[in-house]
Amino acid sequence: MPKVIKYLELARKISGQSTSIQQQMCALAVRSGKIISIGINRKNSHAETRCLRPNMDFEGCDLFVSRWNGRTSRPCPKCQLKAVDAGINRCYYIGLDGSIIEERLGLYQRKLYC
Repeated sequence: MPKVIKYLELARKISGQSTSIQQQMCALAVRSGKIISIGINRKNSHAETRCLRPNMDFEGCDLFVSRWNGRTSRPCPKCQLKAVDAGINRCYYIGLDGSIIEERLGLYQRKLYC
């Protein structure tokens, strides 16, 4: 699982570029070890929405979502639905207790690291 930590840490670093002071977030779409798309939130748009651009193929991708301040970074229900519709396999994010969560969108979630 070191790759999970690598991508979440990269997303956390990139999220610092967000112009939204309240919620600096970043989402990375990754397929077969390659970053396909990056999105950071702006004033009126979520990072996941900016990452999951129309007319791009996200089948088989995993989504990594992180906040600058390290707090929980679970995508909102609307962003989760968009990810499912785009063909995202799994979503990784930081849980309330600081653990890394793997969520098979619509199926299950589990803690990977505490």
